[in-house]
Amino acid sequence: MEGDRAMRWGMQRKLLNGIFLSIILFSQLSHPGLKGQTITNVFSNDIESTFLKSDGSLWTTSWENDWGYFPKKRIDSGIASASGWPGGTILIQKTDGSLWGKGNVGNLGLGYAENSWVNLSTLTQILASGVNKVQSTDSRTLLLKTDGSLWGMGRDQFGELGMGTYSWDSIIMGEFSNYASTPISILASGVTDFHSHQNGSNLGFTTLIVKSNGSLWSLGYGLEGALGVTLSGFSDPLGVSWVQYPSGTSTPVEVISSGVSQVSSYVGDWNGNQGKIVYLKTDGSLWGWDLFASDNFYDNTSPLPVPAQSQIVASGVDRLIKASHGASMSQHLLYLKTDGSLWGMGSNQYGQLGSGAAYITTPVELASDVADARASGGGTVVVKNDGTVWAMGQSSRLLGLDGQPINSPVLQEVLLEGRTVAISTSGSGSTTGAGGYALGTEANVTATPSAGYAFSHWEGDG
Repeated sequence: MEGDRAMRWGMQRKLLNGIFLSIILFSQLSHPGLKGQTITNVFSNDIESTFLKSDGSLWTTSWENDWGYFPKKRIDSGIASASGWPGGTILIQKTDGSLWGKGNVGNLGLGYAENSWVNLSTLTQILASGVNKVQSTDSRTLLLKTDGSLWGMGRDQFGELGMGTYSWDSIIMGEFSNYASTPISILASGVTDFHSHQNGSNLGFTTLIVKSNGSLWSLGYGLEGALGVTLSGFSDPLGVSWVQYPSGTSTPVEVISSGVSQVSSYVGDWNGNQGKIVYLKTDGSLWGWDLFASDNFYDNTSPLPVPAQSQIVASGVDRLIKASHGASMSQHLLYLKTDGSLWGMGSNQYGQLGSGAAYITTPVELASDVADARASGGGTVVVKNDGTVWAMGQSSRLLGLDGQPINSPVLQEVLLEGRTVAISTSGSGSTTGAGGYALGTEANVTATPSAGYAFSHWEGDG
């Protein structure tokens, strides 16, 4: 099985009455060149893993829906970063400051109506220049320009893009009147960092903003305490006194007055563990506040309490790792320390934080000598300073050196080059040999017919 091409074999099984059924096997080689090169950035979710090399080329495992686990080069050069939403939008930021996108058009800012149901299959330019950072969710995108202005596009469901008057009545009844088909300004200047938080029940969005003076601001969804402040007032959209929803805001409100450099979040799990809004201070300490349980909105006698700020780490934190798909739907938080170590906290349901408890409230060290990392749903993907890629937890779109999908609490090195053998059967029987193989190794494939079937022959190349 040599050469950079797809190959096919056929094996027929013969029933006692002379009817033949077949097995088809496919083998695909990766495009060589990723292994041994410096990988500077990774974007990973439950569907795909994307890598950025130091030469600005972009590699991904399944961007074009072609099967296979090994990264394939998609763009030759000029890429600064990649992000997006699983199965939806892909956003590419180029080194010239331009922004490009593909997939669902609702949050691409290209002028399409909200319900146009258009899906772009090729990269299309959104902005020609001036883009610094970008985050996307399933129906909205936030972008920070190099002049410090913050912009939004897509659905403004809870006031998170700063459009108009916030109204729970319209939201509960499904009337999403606020929609930005092209980029709109949220703040005109002074923004250095931002984060789009999506609550765990997928019902609310909060935009968190860090300004150049170190202050932290918020707007959007008020439930669960994600705003970091308490706003007076409730809405009764269903006309029943026991369902009351706390107010939100489409105007930014100040949460912390100074000392903040970065903000992120993670959501809770279905076992009652609540997530956090977290922020990094300029002195290297990590702080945050707990999110309240969603059923607090049933208490219609008083507003939610003001969330209590608490220190998580005293010093030494270098930067927060944003969730791969922009809005924090990740159930675990990752951050890097100044010594190059990677730490995490939150849900450990799939072993994404190692072999410890199912939910971790005190940060644990995951790896050393780390250049970059991503929280990808139930997995953790790590790029080390030597360019190698490692993964743990539910990272089934990546293969370990043993050629099998990674689904383990043990950090494993990712197989970056090789071939994938997939077997599709018709009839009754069993096969072995499917999986990933490093280049230069043999793939041994066997087929065992069930009773009443007989092996006939192979057909095709190989």
